[in-house]
Amino acid sequence: MDDVQIEKFSPEDKTYMEEFTAVDMLGMNATKLNSLVNFPNMPKVHRLELNENNIKGEDLVHLKHLTGLFVLKLANNKIETLADLEPLK
Repeated sequence: MDDVQIEKFSPEDKTYMEEFTAVDMLGMNATKLNSLVNFPNMPKVHRLELNENNIKGEDLVHLKHLTGLFVLKLANNKIETLADLEPLK
């Protein structure tokens, strides 16, 4: 989904994406995402790329349900300190 302008997830987007139950890698680089509210629960996602978006540290709490995640790429977002990563702990 790289370069597809998304900005944020609606509840309908969340429901639709959760139908893809076998996805293990999801790339959403340069999609202009500015919120992770309604991020889909995709338990088999092991690698998530969210580079070059407008994501802030406080939005990372919406990824806590991705318990199978091994790789998370967040380069070039609005995450400013290591403390911003605390929700991922």
